[in-house]
Amino acid sequence: MTKSNGELRNKSVLISGASAAGPTIACWLQRYGFEPTVVERHPTLRPGGYAIDVRGTAIGVVKQMGIWEDLRKADTHLREVLFHNSEHAVVATMDPNFGAGEGQAGDIELLRDDLAVILYGLTKNSVEYMFNNSIATIEQDEAGAQVTFEGGQKRHFDLIVGADGAHSNVRRLVFGPESNFAHFLSRYICVFTIPNYLNLDRLWLWHLRPNVVAGIMQYGQSQHTRAMFMMNGALRSFPSHDTAQQKAIVRGMLQDNLGWEIPRMLEEMDKAKDFYFDSASQIKMNSWSKGRTVLLGDAGAAPTPFTGQGTSSAMVAAYVLAGELAAARGDYQTAYARFEQELRSFVTQNQDIVIHAKEMEIPTSWAEVDERHEMLRALKAAPEVPEGSLVDVVQSAANAYTLKSYDQYRV
Repeated sequence: MTKSNGELRNKSVLISGASAAGPTIACWLQRYGFEPTVVERHPTLRPGGYAIDVRGTAIGVVKQMGIWEDLRKADTHLREVLFHNSEHAVVATMDPNFGAGEGQAGDIELLRDDLAVILYGLTKNSVEYMFNNSIATIEQDEAGAQVTFEGGQKRHFDLIVGADGAHSNVRRLVFGPESNFAHFLSRYICVFTIPNYLNLDRLWLWHLRPNVVAGIMQYGQSQHTRAMFMMNGALRSFPSHDTAQQKAIVRGMLQDNLGWEIPRMLEEMDKAKDFYFDSASQIKMNSWSKGRTVLLGDAGAAPTPFTGQGTSSAMVAAYVLAGELAAARGDYQTAYARFEQELRSFVTQNQDIVIHAKEMEIPTSWAEVDERHEMLRALKAAPEVPEGSLVDVVQSAANAYTLKSYDQYRV
């Protein structure tokens, strides 16, 4: 039974986004007696994407959700990371936790789409999902939020949660244009599925070139093989829904960097059905809420994929936001303020990974490539994790928040 100091108010909650943050907060809200609805623009759960990590404080969240064993079964069980030079020779190696040691950090790595399936399976019977739809307008007042969907429907909700990524539609509608909040890092990321033409088995191959990092990630003989490009560049805007033009942009960025496996990767890119391309921008806001609307995860505080902490920090934020709404008995003004007080420092530390971890930078010259390889070899040889190294910075940020218990509010 719920132990509360009053009747639960503002129970109907519309959540935009069905990736990680959205289904996570939906799970917790329904456990506290709220009535969440998740709307997702894509017709189904979004396929593709790179592998993501669940680490640090987020592990406590998934254990309380009851999906820890599901995540462990979906673990990629990556064996090793190999760094190749232009002649395909291995010049540095690293364990899957980039120096933390196998199993020592407690991290789980799984494909983004596998996590989405697990979260959907956990919530689909207790949460309403609206696929192939999106929010067209939001009107907020003292009585609630009137939402018009792109499909034409109009519905009333008490609260709205934008969990729809760095290019958040909810943020645009309620807070203003993305340019007011996005801090461009002059980097891009591209991911797509390819055949396992190198016959790899749970290996991650990296190749560093000036202004380009190319990778091939193989997740097991019965699993996906995915290619990744990370590139420096100054082209901030691009056609967000034109895949053909995006592929042309990637080719243009790589036209002077066609060594290693890059030519074959580009051939496979042209055939890929799950192609993903985006600029890397951190979202920084003075407030994550406005009226009855609050932003969650990348929508309000995207750290970028270059930190490796987007999913974990979003799941922690979902747990805290739902818990604070339950503790405040639906008093959203109190809950939103407490949510920010709890997580500001944690979010900032995770965003700052890109500042403090030199290994996350894309080299700009062959001298920097050699320097990075030397750094990786030194890290591998170190008897313990060096202070200030990638794994030290990431693990410190990932564990920078201690979960509060909200169990007394469960119904």
